[in-house]
Amino acid sequence: MFMKFLSLALAGWLISMFTLVPASAQSQTETDARQTEKVKARILKLGTGKKVLVEVRLKDNRMLKGYVSEAAEDHFNVADAKTGAVITVVYAQVQQLKVNKYPHQLGIGLAAIGGIIGIALILAVALRGS
Repeated sequence: MFMKFLSLALAGWLISMFTLVPASAQSQTETDARQTEKVKARILKLGTGKKVLVEVRLKDNRMLKGYVSEAAEDHFNVADAKTGAVITVVYAQVQQLKVNKYPHQLGIGLAAIGGIIGIALILAVALRGS
């Protein structure tokens, strides 16, 4: 009885393995179109200016760093913060977009940590003689 049940279960499992084929819910073009719209919405939401730094990885694996100097309906411009060179990027070319809204956070954090360590050292020296 157990062998009969086991053979039926194995046969059912084998049939389901070969008949169930995972289907892609969306085609590549739909995925690319959705990605393009997300990038476009994010760029338009961020706006333009030197305060918002971006890192853009293009589909040809080039990396652009700078700020968004202009945002239009079909493209945006990335200006290099150091050289000022402007590169026009079509939204569909973008593979990945990283945004650093607050580029001076690291400096502020290090200054705060340094201040805390300085106060701790002053307290340690002052209280050592007590």
